[in-house]
Amino acid sequence: MDNAQTLKPLTSIRGLAALWVYLYHRSNLTTGSAFFRQFAEDGYYGLDFFFILSGFIISYAHFDAFPTYAEVKKNVGRFLQLRLARIYPLYILLLLIFVNFQGERATFTDFLQHVLLMQSWGWSNNQLWNAPDWSISVEWLIYLLFPFFACAIYSERQKIFFNMLILASCFVLWQSYLKFVGQSIHDMTLPFSSLPRGILDFAIGVCLHNLYRRKFLEKLPWDALAVLAVAAVAGEAWAKSRDVHVPDIAVIGLGTVLIYALANIRSWGHYLFSNRALVYLGTISYSLYMLQWIYLEMVSKVKHTRLEGHPFFSADFAMETVGLIAAAVACYNLIEDPARQWLRGLIDEDRVAEEK
Repeated sequence: MDNAQTLKPLTSIRGLAALWVYLYHRSNLTTGSAFFRQFAEDGYYGLDFFFILSGFIISYAHFDAFPTYAEVKKNVGRFLQLRLARIYPLYILLLLIFVNFQGERATFTDFLQHVLLMQSWGWSNNQLWNAPDWSISVEWLIYLLFPFFACAIYSERQKIFFNMLILASCFVLWQSYLKFVGQSIHDMTLPFSSLPRGILDFAIGVCLHNLYRRKFLEKLPWDALAVLAVAAVAGEAWAKSRDVHVPDIAVIGLGTVLIYALANIRSWGHYLFSNRALVYLGTISYSLYMLQWIYLEMVSKVKHTRLEGHPFFSADFAMETVGLIAAAVACYNLIEDPARQWLRGLIDEDRVAEEK
């Protein structure tokens, strides 16, 4: 299966994860059944799915660019430029909007760390303005580390045992870290605690990519397993809504299975998870994720309410959700994608000039 077909189901789940995070941001403002409230409250796991997906897709696109340290020195600049072109234009625009309109007290150092994508590295309040951008700071640090990590394990990348060992180590470290800090993943959005979260999830995604390349367990019925994994994610929320304890690490495990299953589906599951609407939702997922905080702020000001009282599946809630998606579509087509294409053009021009 070609690259585009392989990535379609993974693109779809990225869009659904963004909507899940949106439900989380609305969970304390919306009424509904115990199950749906719990499912919304669990939306913070959407960030872990994002990080795992990022590890898989970044490895899929760039792992082979860093086989040696010489290649790291040669290719790291272009890699980081491409990643900045992807995340920075919309990020900096929303930061400036929040700084201009929110009027919260912050030092110039705080602002500078946000501009440099360093606010989650431990020296600043990383949620002064646009709350979701803490994860972009974590992601940027991971991008800085990725070329060196890829180079370090390049000679071992095709060994199934090696990747399974790293994967198991990530889960052991995850569980050990959760016990050490004595808090749930829900609270891991602040400096320091958010960094291990992103790094461990991303490493899981890298291992999944390497196992995928080795066609590990490709004969399993991944189409059915993908559907079962989605059902299991909903099932853990159902269990929690009935006061059954579900460990955070179990949900990370479900996300891992789901993403690997989506990468391997080949028949009816591929058509299910690759329909145009879902793929397009995934395409605009970055705008959908980054816009939701400012969107909720604006809606609350227009309606002179904190959005309280709307049950899930009500007309008001549906209209607000459709409004967010429409705003993300406009943002993607008018800002995110044109800016990325323009910057990529400049990067490619520089590369051609260097080769001459």
